[in-house]
Amino acid sequence: MKFTSLLISLSTLFFFPSIAGAQDRDGDGLTDWWETKYNECMWIDIYDSDVNWDSDAAEEWEEYLNGTNPCFYNGCSDGLDNDEDGYTDWPADPDCLDRYDPNELKPVLVGQYHTFIAHNVYLSGDLAYVADDNNGLKIIDISNPLSPSLVGSLETIFALDVYVSGNYAYVAGDGDGLSIVSIRDPSNPILVGGYQYPCCSAFRGVKVVGNYAYLADSFNGGITIINISNPSAPIWISRY
Repeated sequence: MKFTSLLISLSTLFFFPSIAGAQDRDGDGLTDWWETKYNECMWIDIYDSDVNWDSDAAEEWEEYLNGTNPCFYNGCSDGLDNDEDGYTDWPADPDCLDRYDPNELKPVLVGQYHTFIAHNVYLSGDLAYVADDNNGLKIIDISNPLSPSLVGSLETIFALDVYVSGNYAYVAGDGDGLSIVSIRDPSNPILVGGYQYPCCSAFRGVKVVGNYAYLADSFNGGITIINISNPSAPIWISRY
């Protein structure tokens, strides 16, 4: 009997500082003791368990159950998954109030394929076209992200960027200039045409719109525009 009484006394001590602390005069489910502890924002005679004084992700009844401060914005520091996206706390959950914020979704490595020095990649369907520096153009099958595999390749000099349009891949390089590659058969890419200045070319970026290729030219500075209506015989148009 004495042992049982001791357990009851200890439980009362740890859960409620006093008999009065267990009271809830406003009937909001929050004890008077707890509301008095946080009296800078809580009132013992006002029903306020369903409000959110600190404007974080938790209403006051949630703060009460979680043991967090209802007067302090702690949405990203309360050890909880406030927006139920699977992540807790900063920095794992940088926007803990918005579960649809794509910036808080952690990237997870599911597969990889090692190349030489990949500078840029262009995705088209199940294929990834990689500008792979001195190894030129690499074409990788990504239909199974867990196990990407090499489909085909073509050597060019210092491939730095690639753009795919129709049946052609346009490779910008620091050496070969612009290389136009037929990719009708991805397993056997074929060089069909190209353009470079008489001296040298250092194209670091390429985009294709209609019959024109727009190249970022780091050697001459600015942008170079090439007519590619005939892929086997591209024509210089202008430079700015």
